[in-house]
Amino acid sequence: MTHVVFGLNDPDPKDKLNLTLNPPSTYARRHPLYTHPSEAVVKPLWRICKFHPHVQWTEEHEIMAKNLPDGVNRTNSSTVGGEGLEWGAWVEFNDKDERITTPSLAFLVDTFLNTPNLLPKSEKVGMTARYPLLVLHIFLV
Repeated sequence: MTHVVFGLNDPDPKDKLNLTLNPPSTYARRHPLYTHPSEAVVKPLWRICKFHPHVQWTEEHEIMAKNLPDGVNRTNSSTVGGEGLEWGAWVEFNDKDERITTPSLAFLVDTFLNTPNLLPKSEKVGMTARYPLLVLHIFLV
């Protein structure tokens, strides 16, 4: 399951009275990642992606740590299953005038790390290197 959140972090320019509750207010909307993009370390997209000059992203080390063999999502003798694998990142266009369209959304989602790539090497024995997106449902509200 994937949750993709789109929006602007800047205050609404129409909000002249500053009625929006922004951090550090404890009543402000919560950001879905551990590190706010304004404080995250930005990293370039893989150079193999020809569109890499147009996009940048961050890594969420707290989320990736859940995938480690001793991570909090792993099973133990008293659990069955577990919480699965997780990945999260902040993806941003370098051109501030760029807008997400339905086709670009589908394209970007296919660049996200997928489940087999989140597994430790010890669990990927015999797996191939490319895992294309097979099914994508986009609901526009």
